[in-house]
Amino acid sequence: AAVFNSLSVDNIPEKVDQLQRHVKPEDYQWLCYYTVSRRASREANFHHQFIAFFSQCRDKKTLFHRLINMTFECLRLMMKAVDEAVHSSSHRTALKSLGTWLGLITVGRDYPLKSKSIDIKDLL
Repeated sequence: AAVFNSLSVDNIPEKVDQLQRHVKPEDYQWLCYYTVSRRASREANFHHQFIAFFSQCRDKKTLFHRLINMTFECLRLMMKAVDEAVHSSSHRTALKSLGTWLGLITVGRDYPLKSKSIDIKDLL
């Protein structure tokens, strides 16, 4: 988590090295959960920095796959509580941020969105 606190365009390689020294592949699930639920959903202005960060990681294919799955999972949970969005601007903001994040880590990287990942009709 401390890696993201001072992340900037200028120190991405240094932060990637720091992360790769401390985080093992078995920790990727937690890292992706933290990134999506605590950072990407709240800090839309840092989305491009997060993407640049993960793009420089050694195991970027696995990390992006897990980030995409975690984003779908968070969106599913938030859409189940969509009634809350009527009353909560923070809920709407988080949904918007996660939607933007999902677009950037999939379509924005030429990775297709797969309909099996999220059933839009079921959510509506």
